Amino acid sequence: MSKLVALSTCAAQAAFTVLIAGCEKPTEPVETIRPSYLTTNAPVAIPFEVTFDDVNPCTGLIHTVTISGTTFVQTIDGRVIARSERTITTSPTGFIGHGTDSFVANGQVMMFRLTDILTNASGDRIRALFVQVLDLSTGTVRVEEGGVKCVVG
Repeated sequence: MSKLVALSTCAAQAAFTVLIAGCEKPTEPVETIRPSYLTTNAPVAIPFEVTFDDVNPCTGLIHTVTISGTTFVQTIDGRVIARSERTITTSPTGFIGHGTDSFVANGQVMMFRLTDILTNASGDRIRALFVQVLDLSTGTVRVEEGGVKCVVG
């Protein structure tokens, strides 16, 4: 799994206080906690920024990735629902792009989806897609698919 997908998944899990030790596949049932900032139904905006080194899938070389955005979190009838919008840039490779993700925890399952698209001046294009579904009663990962790949380049 790419660092981009792994960090996005970890950030989503941390942002919604799902307790998964080390952000790895859990071996015990997952406990969810309703944080105090989720006491109303109005979405709460949580800005974020993260920078890390990762492999450029178009060249195999290392580049620095910066992701900045906002996650909007709310509860509806006991479900935690969140969506994020972000911009992504890389250095020195010059990719720029955008992405979204969504997260739902309804007491039975936790679902996370991520889609990012980046392009550079040379026309290279990177796509990150990821989906994870976790059975909260058993801690079993039911679906985990996706990754980061060069789609043009």
